[in-house]
Amino acid sequence: MEEKRTLTALRDSLPGRIYVFLKDEKTKTEFLADAKAEGWSFGDTGLPDVLQDDIIAVNGNKQLCYVGFVGHTAFGAGGGSDADVRFHRIDYSKYKRGDKDYKYRKPDIKDDRY
Repeated sequence: MEEKRTLTALRDSLPGRIYVFLKDEKTKTEFLADAKAEGWSFGDTGLPDVLQDDIIAVNGNKQLCYVGFVGHTAFGAGGGSDADVRFHRIDYSKYKRGDKDYKYRKPDIKDDRY
């Protein structure tokens, strides 16, 4: 039986930094609903009604945060030479869908966001 794909299971399964890519509004809404159901928050402020970004850091202690300019740069660059050990780019829609490979892959088409 395959385990349920939750934010907590994701956080517990990977060492280092985890950045989650939320490709569209539907994915953002699902992410927020999952985070709320599992007790995740943005520091002491709880969860917003709408996410203002499409990349979110999933940290320990059920804490989420926006990544800012440096995080976007690292995400777009792939995280560096040892990225698979310390930096994980996760495509949340693939993760929730149950795909075996749910790492974010930069699209072949030009995407000005990254």
